[in-house]
Formats: sequence, structure tokens, C-alpha cells
Amino acid sequence: KNLARYLRDASTLRVDVLDPKGPRVVGSAQVPLAALDANKPINGEFAICTRAKKHLGTLEVGLELDYSTVSSFEINEHMAASDLSLPLFPESTQEARDAALAAHGTAASAVAPAECARTP
Repeated sequence: KNLARYLRDASTLRVDVLDPKGPRVVGSAQVPLAALDANKPINGEFAICTRAKKHLGTLEVGLELDYSTVSSFEINEHMAASDLSLPLFPESTQEARDAALAAHGTAASAVAPAECARTP
């Protein structure tokens, strides 16, 4: 619960790309963390930009929270407290399948910040 709240408060994760010839940052990518939660991974490609806002390439990222050391009761409590889209009553099997497919379709995202100019 606290980790998910911390990540939402952080809002983005900056990933620095280093020069292989020396300890110099050549660019960075911003990965949005607000949507990351149990059963809601972040998967996608994110733009790598220099400090001068030049587009260098993309970074493929996959992040997933794993509460494997937490009991299923604690996970369900966390999800009930943090995910307002959860129903108050059990869904039918078909509704559950549709919801799962919709969730997986929205988990992937691609971000190319407007301030990062692509060069041909």
C-alpha cells in the first residue's frame, strides 16, 4: 500500500542512459508511474532525450509490482482501498473476462514528450 502510494506521489521515474566510454549521461527517459499498481503493470517504449531536447531513441520498459510475500487478503484490501473502479459485488464470468481484456489493452503505453524533438 505504501509503496504504491510512494510511486504515485513520485509520478515519474527518470532513467539515465550512460555513455559506454565513460560515466557521462547522454540522455534520459521519463517513465510515468501514476498508473503502476498491483495487477496494473507499465509496459511500453519511452523516448530518450538529451538535455538539449534532441531525440536519441526509445527505451523499452516493463514494470510490475509483485506482492508475493503479502497474503491474498492484504492484496485484496490494498486493491479495494486504492482502485475505485472495483465493483462492490462480484461480476459475472463474462464481465470479468471483458474487464481483464480491457485492463491489458490499456496497460501498454508509449510516451514521446513534446519537448523532445525528433530529428530525421
